[in-house]
Amino acid sequence: MAALIITSRYGERWALVGTALWCSTAMVVAVYATSLWVFALAIFMVGMAGSVFGLARQSYLTEAVPLYFRARALSTLGGVTRIGNFMGPFIAAAVISFLWIGWGPPTS
Repeated sequence: MAALIITSRYGERWALVGTALWCSTAMVVAVYATSLWVFALAIFMVGMAGSVFGLARQSYLTEAVPLYFRARALSTLGGVTRIGNFMGPFIAAAVISFLWIGWGPPTS
């Protein structure tokens, strides 16, 4: 409900920009969190941004794409989102293991 209110009040483009800034702020808070409650609040902020971003992206796409391509565009958006949600963690794990990003030195 809140995502709909934000998107309809400020428009799709400003909702996308605002949620990107909100999520960036939440990520900085999460990185520097000193307690579990602050970290949980930051992750909650990321979830809020994700729901508004998802709705604003679909709404913007329905207005920006001509009517005769709308079904194909929304289907592509859904497919790309699902593929990214599936492959993203695997790609991130490969990058982390390759660059040795972590709390300590590499064990090998």
